[in-house]
This record gives sequence, C-alpha cells and structure tokens, in this order.
Amino acid sequence: MNESNPGNNYEQPPISAVTRYYADINYADGSYATIVMAVDSLLESLPFKSDLRVDSLGSEFLPLEWKVELEPRIATERLSLLPLAHIGPQLDKSDCPTAEIKKWYDHALTGVRRRTGDNHDNSCLESGNAQHLMCKSSTICPQRFMERYVSDDLMHPDFSDDRYQTDPSRMYTITSDKLELAIKHGIILKEFGETLKKSYANEWHKRFQA
Repeated sequence: MNESNPGNNYEQPPISAVTRYYADINYADGSYATIVMAVDSLLESLPFKSDLRVDSLGSEFLPLEWKVELEPRIATERLSLLPLAHIGPQLDKSDCPTAEIKKWYDHALTGVRRRTGDNHDNSCLESGNAQHLMCKSSTICPQRFMERYVSDDLMHPDFSDDRYQTDPSRMYTITSDKLELAIKHGIILKEFGETLKKSYANEWHKRFQA
C-alpha cells in the first residue's frame, strides 16, 4: 500500500503584504510605475484602517522619479525604510493585535536588512555624531534609522501618551517586541538592548505597577 508523501499536500502560508512589498521593489528594476504600484498595494493591504495614500507621502521616503534614476542605491534605501517611517507609527497606534504587529515588524526589518545590508551594518553606528542619521554612505543611514526608531521608544517613552493611560500593558508589549526584533536582526547589540529594556521596564513598573 502506497502512502502519499505529506510534503506533497503541504501548502506554504501566503506571503505577507510587507514581504511582498520588498519583493516588488526588488524586482522593479528602476521602473517608477512599478515602485508606485508596490507602495499603493502595501497601503491597501495594511492590517488596520489608515488614510495613508501614495499621493500623501512625502518625497523623503518615496523618492521622486529622477532620484530613482540617478541615485538608485539611495532610492532603494529610502523605499526600504518607508514602511517604518510612514506606517510604523500608525501601526503602533492601531487596534491591531500585538502578535500581528510583531509579525509585521519582523517582516519589515527583514526586508530592510535584505535590501540595505550590503552597505550598512553596526559599523555605521560608529561614524560621526550620534545625534544625526548620517553615516559614511548615506545621509539617512538605514542602520541608524532602525536603531533610532526602536531605541527612542525605550530611551524617551512618553508615558503621558493616551495609549499608556488606557492600556499600558499593550504599549509595554509593543515596545518590548520591537526591541526583541531589533536584537534578533542585529540592529541593536544584545548587551545595549538588555540595558535599554531594564531601564524602560523599571520606569514602566514604577508608573503602572506601583
């Protein structure tokens, strides 16, 4: 009696919208129309209600057509950061389940790493003034941007924010999850991350668990 191979019936889970976005801009090959369609598709597939539209995004992270043509590496870096710069803050404020938020960030950070990792890594954090986002290769360094994006929530949390007042545990989870992912993806060194987490946790417990 022949038994079927379970692998033959296995179906891979559908690719997430944010992962698809990074694949689309990777294969766009400089086609501005394809890039715009990729951004539009991402905005239409967000896991929460949003009023973000392609024509409402600034040119800093959705480069103009001539920049895509003349500065393809820089354009790729900005497009890679677009999900964090434009969508991340709204995602944090949404009512999306925290597990879905964590998954979204995991896929976004994976995408940024794959698209920019050849030119940017932890060595970028050692170049120049720590207060700006510039490194030796880019005026907005993806490594520095990701590190700042994650660490600011831990170093300078706004505990007066309405979200902390209504559901402090949710904010703690979102902030902690982003740090965990930053360590996983090599954006923040583990030792530094643990120090940030301890400081944040201590302050959070003083305010909400006292």
